[in-house]
Amino acid sequence: MGFLTRAPWPAVVVLVLAVAAAVPSFLRLPPWADLTLYDVAARNMLAGGVHYRDVFDTNLPGFVWALAGIRWLLGPSTEVVRAVDLGVVAGIAWLLAALAGRAGAGPAARWWLLAGAALFYPFTPEINHAQRDVWMLLPAAGATLLRVRRATDSRLSPLVGGLIEGAVWGLAVWVKPHAVVPCAAVWLATARRGWLLDAAGYLLGGGLAGAVGVGYLYASGTWASFVEVFTVWNQGYFARALAETYDRLPLELVYFPPWSYLHVVGVPLAGVLFWKPGPAGKAVAALYLGWLFQAAFFQRDIPYIHVPEILLLLAVLAVGRLPAVPLLVGWFAVLPLLAAPPEPRDGRGAVPREHGGWRTRHPLTTTAFWNTWPNCWRSLPPADAARRMDALARVERFHGGANWAEQEEVADWLTGQGVRDGEVLCWDDSPHALYLRLGVRPGFRFQHVHQMRGLDAAARARVDAELDAALPRARWVVGDLRFAAAVDARGVGDWTEAGPDLLPPDLSDGWRDQFPFTLRPVFRSGGGNGRYVVYAVR
Repeated sequence: MGFLTRAPWPAVVVLVLAVAAAVPSFLRLPPWADLTLYDVAARNMLAGGVHYRDVFDTNLPGFVWALAGIRWLLGPSTEVVRAVDLGVVAGIAWLLAALAGRAGAGPAARWWLLAGAALFYPFTPEINHAQRDVWMLLPAAGATLLRVRRATDSRLSPLVGGLIEGAVWGLAVWVKPHAVVPCAAVWLATARRGWLLDAAGYLLGGGLAGAVGVGYLYASGTWASFVEVFTVWNQGYFARALAETYDRLPLELVYFPPWSYLHVVGVPLAGVLFWKPGPAGKAVAALYLGWLFQAAFFQRDIPYIHVPEILLLLAVLAVGRLPAVPLLVGWFAVLPLLAAPPEPRDGRGAVPREHGGWRTRHPLTTTAFWNTWPNCWRSLPPADAARRMDALARVERFHGGANWAEQEEVADWLTGQGVRDGEVLCWDDSPHALYLRLGVRPGFRFQHVHQMRGLDAAARARVDAELDAALPRARWVVGDLRFAAAVDARGVGDWTEAGPDLLPPDLSDGWRDQFPFTLRPVFRSGGGNGRYVVYAVR
């Protein structure tokens, strides 16, 4: 293994091959339901709408601001935002490699960090891509590198330097407030002489970033709706996240096996780095441990939340000079010879525990990946592109993932009805992507409807009241039978069957008494046996 850890060229070869293999497939993967929701919100803003009021969101608006800027500059295609997403991750990897280098990692270790990022991120399921947690790591890593550089070779005063770093951290906070935890960890681990002025600079910089954002919220007429979300709706959402903490902790090592198993080595190694001379090792360790802490204790059990931990783990391993990435490359190469189970496609990360764990094959070693790869180079018309996205999708049998070919059928039918803004109301989780395909404004501000209705009785009543107010303007409602089957398989029966009314014959009376089943079905995708049903409001 000596030449692998001393010479950069093996890592460079792996990096180049991984990028060349990953990019065509990655760019053609379908967008996840979160990205399509944010896309609906971004387009609403660009059209002069008010965020939160017109398109509901439980989060700070930083990601939507960034996405609106991307759409304004580069256009509406999925490939565009996916290319930007790759650029964000590449920027993160470069910043982490620079941090690792200042902490003592040699050239080979830094190149293996980059190769590890290229082998990991583009091959995760689409639920993890273009998500807020990854994007907020870019300013966080940038601010940490600025801090390390300022501690060693900057002539800036503690106040000015702290102000700049605090402003960059403020950008991360506008994406997600959880960035405050690793920010505090990095600052505490690297505080030195002049710390009082430094802390004042951080507060001023963070306050400046906050003031600019708040100023925009006021100027755009968004402030009242923003306050409503964070004082009324998010109390129940945050309480739900805290209640899940102890159920969530055991999942920490199984989100992305075998990558996530390396936390067992990464956590103690990060502790050792605090004893390393200079601020760089301490900063890398603090950023990793702070991020790991906030993700494990304050967030949800959703895989994309835990993607940044793996990227930060790669930096810790590089500083510790552990050849974990080349060993994983060797393991991935040998594993197919052991007749291990193929890479499954599931919504809980790369592979759930029951599908093999450490025996998980890398997609590059599966025939399924290479069978679809050549078709990714072609530019296709909408219907064929939709079928390609369905073929490439890595998340299967989960209602949050759309069936793009069937949505195309629904879009064609609704287009034939001459739909306009506010006339289509998308229920359940995946149908709201139709707003983008049809080019119309939503008939209802909630996109992930059941998430908000499920918070508590008061939230359910508020959502239903807004539904009653929206229905007089709507002509059509689009529902997803797969969601109902996921919630209550027995009450739905075989959802792929269709009776005279287009609905599953075994659909229980309990479901038929619920919206939107109380409306009249007029169209069903999949030739009459698909998952999407269009209901007439009147």
